[in-house]
Amino acid sequence: MPWSEVGENLDALNKTLTAIKLQTESLHGSLENLPSRLDKLETNVIDAARSMGEKTQAAPLAGDSNSVDDGLAQFFLNTSSLACNLLAYACVLAKQTNKELALSDFCIAIDSKLESYMSGFLACMDSMKLVERTNVVGKTRVYVIKSIHPLLERNTLEYTASFINWQYKDAKPEVYLRWTTAIKNVKELFA
Repeated sequence: MPWSEVGENLDALNKTLTAIKLQTESLHGSLENLPSRLDKLETNVIDAARSMGEKTQAAPLAGDSNSVDDGLAQFFLNTSSLACNLLAYACVLAKQTNKELALSDFCIAIDSKLESYMSGFLACMDSMKLVERTNVVGKTRVYVIKSIHPLLERNTLEYTASFINWQYKDAKPEVYLRWTTAIKNVKELFA
């Protein structure tokens, strides 16, 4: 290959890498703004609900957390992230101890900055009837857990702990320590 072609190829490669860098920086900026945008959206929805008067509780879906198939509950555990399984475990402990579940405290306990994500995930759990929650009036992202699917109540901690042991104990000790510490911290939230 002649030197002129090498130079042209290097020039084209440089332009491509510059374009990729600009796109990556743009994407990174968008992702950094996403949590604050979600928080702003949630605040706007809450403000709109307050401006419309007393917030009414939506009619419950047919069935409760006991009527959901065990297979669905187990599939939920098997396919959820560790952070989401720990949220399910926090729901179990909140229900058992009759304590409020504050998502900000939960996220601190598991060393996560994904409070908006956890809020959405908890809403999904509620809509699937894996948990039943109510908002604590006057507190943002604080809930009372009214019920939780029996399989989640029985299996969440054991499943999550065994997954962490199997996946990380020998292969990635630092990740193992992070998640076992997160479990301990979640337990302490409801002690």
